[in-house]
Amino acid sequence: MDERRKFLRVGMRLKANCQVLGSEEPLTSLTRNVGGGGMSVFTKRRLPVGTVLGVEVFFPGRVAPVRFTGEVVWSGELITSGQPGEPEGFETGVRFLDITREDREFLLKYAETNPLQ
Repeated sequence: MDERRKFLRVGMRLKANCQVLGSEEPLTSLTRNVGGGGMSVFTKRRLPVGTVLGVEVFFPGRVAPVRFTGEVVWSGELITSGQPGEPEGFETGVRFLDITREDREFLLKYAETNPLQ
């Protein structure tokens, strides 16, 4: 498989609050993985590529969440039981657009000490 990521990833389920910018709709979610360049999250609906999100990710042992603005770069149906019908959710890839240096450094250090298995 072709690995195009520039950064290590943390394969953890973390609580995330996402909101489409310019919308009041909250998209409470869980992360699948988080790294220095972005993250993937589970969502209830497909988000179009290019959608801009405001995101907060909550890490164990850290008081303040990591906050950033991100852009949806892909979104696909979750494969579950193989039953036909409506998908139960989507996995969505988000790349960072605007993140503080401190939060990015935290993510890089966290990914380095907790790499995806």
